[in-house]
This record gives sequence, C-alpha cells and structure tokens, in this order.
Amino acid sequence: MRRKQTAAFLAIIMLSSVLFLSQTRPQSPVGSTDPDDATGGAPVAVDTDEDQIPDVHESAFAEPLLIFDPLGDVTVQGLDPLDSTDNTSDADRDGATALQEFCWPYSLESCFSTRLSLTGKSPEETESGFREYLDPRKADT
Repeated sequence: MRRKQTAAFLAIIMLSSVLFLSQTRPQSPVGSTDPDDATGGAPVAVDTDEDQIPDVHESAFAEPLLIFDPLGDVTVQGLDPLDSTDNTSDADRDGATALQEFCWPYSLESCFSTRLSLTGKSPEETESGFREYLDPRKADT
C-alpha cells in the first residue's frame, strides 16, 4: 500500500510540474508578437567568423570553382563562413581581396560606415535586372 501511495504522489508531483512549466512565461521579454507592431530594423547580418563578410555572402560563394585549362585544371577555393582569414584571400588572383569584392562598388572606408544599401550593383544598373556581386572565385574585377 505504501508503494502505491508513493507512486501516486510522485505522479501527481510530475504532472503538476509539467502543468506549471507550460504556464510560465518565457524568460526573455517580448514587446509584441504582432508583426505590424515591430519596432526593430532590418535583420541582423550574422558573421560567425567575424571577418566582416556576412555568412550569407560566404555561403553563396562557398563552392569550389573548377576551371578547365589545357595546361591543367585548377580548383579555386570558395569562402568559408567559419574561416576568419578568408577575407584577406585573393583566390582568383585579380588583385582584390574577398573583403574588397564583397564591398564592391564601395571602398573599404565607406563600406561599413556610410553606405545605406546592399553591396553589389543594384538591379537598375545591371542588364540582368538582378543585383550583381563580384565573385571572389572569378577574376571579374
């Protein structure tokens, strides 16, 4: 009889704790869940390796590029969101670092201080109608 009472008591304690936890508020305060009431700005650009190139840009150009050449095929390495030194790399050997190619057409000085838009050529300035970026794997500067 004593074991049944202990088991019943423990079951009641466990169920009440689950009910209690499901009713508690989240620990981080939220002003509103209505998207129309949002007061924040644009989404934060995540930069895991802190090399000043956002992860989304590094992921877009992460795949190695294979260049076929009669003298021998060459593989140009892409960017790595976890490598903090790839911003100084010049894998395509065009004279511009990966950070300079990310900032294009802005200079490094104005890229992080005075620019008010995305990097790359705006869709209005391109023939394709899409925003164009310099590819850090191709000598396109």
